[in-house]
Amino acid sequence: MKRVLVTGAAGFIGSWLGERLLSRGDVVLGMDAMVDNYDPAIKRRNLAAALASDRFRLEEADICDEARIRAAFEAFRPDAVVHLATMKEDPDAFFDVSIRGTFNVLEAARVAKAKGMQTIAMTGYDGGALKEMVDIHLHVPCDCMAQVEDAHLILEHALVEILKETLHNAPKA
Repeated sequence: MKRVLVTGAAGFIGSWLGERLLSRGDVVLGMDAMVDNYDPAIKRRNLAAALASDRFRLEEADICDEARIRAAFEAFRPDAVVHLATMKEDPDAFFDVSIRGTFNVLEAARVAKAKGMQTIAMTGYDGGALKEMVDIHLHVPCDCMAQVEDAHLILEHALVEILKETLHNAPKA
């Protein structure tokens, strides 16, 4: 049994993942801002099965809120983190969530000493070289996928690599 924190937990993929983690016996903290990038009622329906489990807790929090994210990580102490949160519709929110939010998740995971961090990307084509930059690549063949997902993937990967390098070269305390 692992303690797994999932950002973007109320989305289609995040909610599916939460259910699978619960079905294998894990304890899950789902984080989602529950904003209206798509209908919050759909998000709540996505979470219905997980919310019925005593091993699932939903933290309605924006990953850009550094103090709130850190507090959630420190209280939950995850063994693993799956970061799925994104905001596609609003370009300003997209950059805020993709850069500052991702950094907050990575930093909170480091401070909380989470053992695993997975970066998951979703694109509307097979991804080419981009799929080699992430832990898990999801190919979703549909016309509704926008180029913003590729930008998210590139920016997130660059940030992860910079943070890995920074943490690797940091003096040991």
